[in-house]
Amino acid sequence: MSGPPPPPPPGGDQNRGPTINIVNWTFTAVATLCVVLRLFGRLRLTNNVGWDDFWILVSILISITYSGLASAYVAAGGGRHPYYLGLQQFSKAVRLAIISNVPGIISVAVPKLAVACLLVRLLNPPISHKIFLYGLSTSCILTQSLCAIFLWVQCKPAAGLWNPSLNPVCWNENILIDFSIFAGSYSAFIDLFLALYPASILFKLQLSLKKKVGLSCALGLGIIAAVVGAYKCSTLEELRNHTDYTYATTNLEIVSSVEGTVIIIAACLPTLRPVFLFVTGIPGTRNSSKKTPTQSSDYQLPSYRQEKKAAGRRARDPYPVDTTGVGDADSMEDRILPPPENAIRKTYDVEVNHELAPETEVPGTSSSTGRIPGRKTPGTKTPATRTSMERERAKEEAWPQLFDGRH
Repeated sequence: MSGPPPPPPPGGDQNRGPTINIVNWTFTAVATLCVVLRLFGRLRLTNNVGWDDFWILVSILISITYSGLASAYVAAGGGRHPYYLGLQQFSKAVRLAIISNVPGIISVAVPKLAVACLLVRLLNPPISHKIFLYGLSTSCILTQSLCAIFLWVQCKPAAGLWNPSLNPVCWNENILIDFSIFAGSYSAFIDLFLALYPASILFKLQLSLKKKVGLSCALGLGIIAAVVGAYKCSTLEELRNHTDYTYATTNLEIVSSVEGTVIIIAACLPTLRPVFLFVTGIPGTRNSSKKTPTQSSDYQLPSYRQEKKAAGRRARDPYPVDTTGVGDADSMEDRILPPPENAIRKTYDVEVNHELAPETEVPGTSSSTGRIPGRKTPGTKTPATRTSMERERAKEEAWPQLFDGRH
């Protein structure tokens, strides 16, 4: 004989599903707008698309997929207490929750690879730093992928996750939850590292303190994602609540979407300066897709390696000339700073003095003037008054005369 039915949960039939939808789609919409503006700037304004743009596009597609599946989960009863759902509806809601968790888990990992590509592109760090950045972001994708795999293989058959009547054989739930906490903590650590890494490079460059701080803040917005990721780790304990799963895991559903979209937004904001100039009409905007290499790279940071070479030159030269940003056009990337107004520029002042040489008598000329009748003798420069450029030109003119026998 079955026992008495469980009492209704306190608070009645609360529905947090609309909250899930509002938060998910708001952040997804903002992230999508940032990606669209970023791609518009790269494709139309700077004509400088890279791998970071590809990975950010993949990231937003994954986030949109997650938000769509989360909406289907809400429509099936997500955000409500199972007490007010029928057994069939509750089973459907849990199944959609588990399906949506796959893109939700991956959505927080792929944007990190886009951030790593962006940092490599803007800062041009040493090869060892590049390998480390790519390896770090790739390892995050692997750990998050393992979480998604563990989620589906923890029970046999997998359908037993949402249909207990199949009597599934499952792992100890601590395995999945503890590994998920580890993967979430590792993801938050990588967000923090990628946010702080630009500052370690920027403060070694010859930039003003204001620009160093401003750029460090612009490239360090991933700190927000690190905070969100750390909070998400605290919500993973909600997975232990099997009796009230659709209501208890509401915070986890919301935070998973926010974390991924925040990383995308943070990765896009530093690249939107050309779009801002285009929209506001500030002089210096490039609004043509046909550009010379110099035009398409108006906002570039001096690379770390270029700065180290410049530091070596400054150590040897007591009176250095700053040539930051001058280099091969192929090595130019998107710049995020305009050329400094107080930069030292090397210029040349050439002064040319003309002085008539003493007049000499030439056969067939007037003895009194030494000039050919009807012709004006041009003045010549004495060696002492010639500039270096004129002396070099004189040498160039003299070489053919030496070979043709005129000297």
